[in-house]
Amino acid sequence: MSALTRATWQSVGWTVALGYAAWNAAWLSRGTLAPSALTWLTDVPSPTTGGTRAMLALWHGDVAASLALHPLALPILGLLVATLARLAWPIWRRQPVRLHARWVSIWGAVLGAAWVVQLANPAIW
Repeated sequence: MSALTRATWQSVGWTVALGYAAWNAAWLSRGTLAPSALTWLTDVPSPTTGGTRAMLALWHGDVAASLALHPLALPILGLLVATLARLAWPIWRRQPVRLHARWVSIWGAVLGAAWVVQLANPAIW
């Protein structure tokens, strides 16, 4: 990848990350959690819509409500923890950080399954 292309993608990545942070900060300043930007803009659920509510229900010990709000919230959380651990290991060993394409495929499969679940059951979003 050329330096210009890499710089362009880094700029896009930072712009999206900062926009996402601003989106959440704006909603949090109103005293509420931010809705999914995709759902807010298009009325179509994102793969993780309901995940925060599912985790809060689980935190309060209500497993049934957690599963009703988002059946795949726990697998997504587990995959997030595993991915962060995988990324932290080379940092800990002071090596270059690389995420194998297999991880991207796993994320795609899990989020794809979550999206199918969301679209199949509009009551949870």
